[in-house]
Amino acid sequence: MTSTSPVVNKKFGATKRADIARKAIKKIMSDKNNILYFSKDMDLAKRLDVSRHTICSIREELGIMTRTQRIVARLNSLNLSKYTINDLTLMLNAKYQNLYKILKANDLKTKADVPPIESLQKFQKKNRKKKAIKQK
Repeated sequence: MTSTSPVVNKKFGATKRADIARKAIKKIMSDKNNILYFSKDMDLAKRLDVSRHTICSIREELGIMTRTQRIVARLNSLNLSKYTINDLTLMLNAKYQNLYKILKANDLKTKADVPPIESLQKFQKKNRKKKAIKQK
C-alpha cells in the first residue's frame, strides 16, 4: 500500500477492508499535502474498496472534518486575492460550481476570472488586425 494510492484487495472481508481503510484515512488526513486530502468520500471509498457510509463513519469516528470544512480551512489560510476560482479548482481538486457555492456561502472574495465574452472580443480584435495586415 503506497501513500498516494492505497488499494485494498477484494479477497479480504468487509471488516478487514474497513480496518485497512481506517489506517489509510488516518495517514491521508494527517498530511495536508497528500493528493488525496481533498478527495471526496466516494472517491476514497472506491479507492479503498469500501462503501461511502463506511468512509463517513470512519471519518466521524476519527473526528476528521468533512471535505467542505477541509476546503474552507484551506481557503482561509490562503491569500485569495492572488487566485481565481479556476486556479483554486485545480489546486483543491474541486468542481468550479461547487467551489463557487462554498466561496459564496462563506463570503470569500477571489481574484476575478476574465469573463469569456471579454476574452472572445480581444481574440476577435487580434484576428481582425492580423487579417488587415495580411490583406495590405
